[in-house]
Amino acid sequence: MANNWFTAYGLPQTRSTLSSSEVRGEFNRISAAFDRMPEPTSGSSPKGFLGAYLESSTFQNGAWLGGVIGTVGTPVSDVMAGRFRFGFGTGYTVSDAQSGAARDASIFRVATTDRIAFGKNIDNVTPKVSFFMDEKASLVMGDATTEAATTTTTGFFYLPTVNGAPTGVPAAYTGAVAALFDRSTNRIYVRNGATWRYVALT
Repeated sequence: MANNWFTAYGLPQTRSTLSSSEVRGEFNRISAAFDRMPEPTSGSSPKGFLGAYLESSTFQNGAWLGGVIGTVGTPVSDVMAGRFRFGFGTGYTVSDAQSGAARDASIFRVATTDRIAFGKNIDNVTPKVSFFMDEKASLVMGDATTEAATTTTTGFFYLPTVNGAPTGVPAAYTGAVAALFDRSTNRIYVRNGATWRYVALT
């Protein structure tokens, strides 16, 4: 029995007596090695945690160099060279997200589509899609299957507000514009080129 944290001392020696201090020392070394995590790539093949779970674990200053996050065969995402790559496997439905607590949330590729969705457990019973991005770079609020009630109090798209006409120069991105709402004049402003343009709301 040998690993990075324990090496057997070969005690007792063949045809020799063994002192109590030597026994205690050997068991102390074994005990100290038991609370250590195994090397995931010790030797020529991966080792440790295959088909198992890490519970209540904390990774500090870790570096993901590659591998799979998710279930075997249908990973939620692949981690490659510091990037999360979505789209592998067959995808998931929102019902695959955990439903045990309101804080549970997942970002996942939607099954049978090219959408990347954010699903959250809202009511402690049924996870719901809050928004998703499709293959045409559209950002869609909601799940595209359920219309909100006229009395809804959640699920809105929020614009940033200012108190007065905007004068700042936002960063420019090709194919996109900055927008905000002036609450003092009830105007929606959009930055077009070097100019803030607006539409007044009644």
